[in-house]
Amino acid sequence: MAISRRRILYAPTNIGKVDNKGWELSAKYKQKFTSSLLLYTRLYYNYIYAKDRLTDIALHYIPRHEAKQYTRLEYKNFYLINSLQFRDKVTTSGFTNDLKSYVVWNTFIGKKMKFSKFDIELFLKIYNISNTSYQHIVNYPIPLRNYSFGLSITI
Repeated sequence: MAISRRRILYAPTNIGKVDNKGWELSAKYKQKFTSSLLLYTRLYYNYIYAKDRLTDIALHYIPRHEAKQYTRLEYKNFYLINSLQFRDKVTTSGFTNDLKSYVVWNTFIGKKMKFSKFDIELFLKIYNISNTSYQHIVNYPIPLRNYSFGLSITI
């Protein structure tokens, strides 16, 4: 649990006894349609309820529901990856407002090549496509839509 020592600085504090209940589910699917076309997807879901036994209050910054989806489509040396993440609202310590729940969508596209003894990968990553405004910690917003372009060379 993180509590405010000053206005901005947070430090973990051991609160002692905690009741923690929950479960998680995951599923994956892989299909090779042809020798050059592959689909792979994974789904995750977590439910957790953690509370302080003394105060009977839910632990701060622990979402009750969280879900993730990852899908990768490969065709020859090209790939397309899409991921979605849902995170439920969380309570915060020392603040009156909860952090809102959110959904974030990311996508990556790339091409892998072989040149002589080199493995080369050219890629474009787009994070937060839907331009969702969200925070993991109060007053520390996560960047809005942003891009990454790269070239990877492995010898």
